[in-house]
Amino acid sequence: LQRWLDGLVAGGMAANTAVSLHATLSSALRQAERWRLIGSNPMPMVRAPSRERPAMTVWTIEEIGRFIAGERVVMRRAMWAVLAGTGMRSGEMVALRWSDISWERRSIRVDETQTKTTQGLGVGPVKTRSSLREVGVDAAVLTALRQHRSSQAARRLAWGEGWDNGDRVFDRGDGVRLLSQSACRWFNERRVDEGLPAATMHDLRHAHATHLAAAGVPLAVIAQRLGHSGVNVLLSVYTHLSSEHHGAAIEAVAGMFAPMRDADVTQAG
Repeated sequence: LQRWLDGLVAGGMAANTAVSLHATLSSALRQAERWRLIGSNPMPMVRAPSRERPAMTVWTIEEIGRFIAGERVVMRRAMWAVLAGTGMRSGEMVALRWSDISWERRSIRVDETQTKTTQGLGVGPVKTRSSLREVGVDAAVLTALRQHRSSQAARRLAWGEGWDNGDRVFDRGDGVRLLSQSACRWFNERRVDEGLPAATMHDLRHAHATHLAAAGVPLAVIAQRLGHSGVNVLLSVYTHLSSEHHGAAIEAVAGMFAPMRDADVTQAG
């Protein structure tokens, strides 16, 4: 089985497809073992290939600014500002309540996320302790949220009793929580309209981490903002951040050698 699976990958099968095939075979043979159709399940001894990480696109600061500033729908502009300004996941963003925003502390609490249930898409607690966090935000993000809150208040008055009073920050128009799939569609439409490089909405999270690292923010702080359990988890996803810090370290010590560049070296040995 190991040679067969390795041969499929060597023959051109995508690693992610091979991983799914491994999981399907493991489940089927495990059930066959329970039913005593086979003596033992060999799949625990079969090594699955490593999954391929999707390509990561990081927009420049200028491109992100164009994307947000050019958005004419107030709620969507606030959404893009929150995603780019906090690095939170889209599921966490659509689960936000107004009570999660602290205007005084200039921060947003993340304690819920969009989840899949037997009834469809719902909202539940974030999955890990590290995902439960409070993220500081820039004044521009709060300004975009205030503008959206005023716009939403006008819509709520127009709806009257038909408005859903779930306190959701981002809604579908009647107060009911917005789905991340809708936000993703709007993101793609906006990107095309602005003529920006191909990217996914999740890439705003990547951009947040990358630009913080380039500015010299400690990796531990970036990991905390993103809801990762530690720096090692962060670097396993954003391997390029390590090189960003190495570059900053080289620049930081470069001044030590300035006198050497001006000095005359005449003595050998």
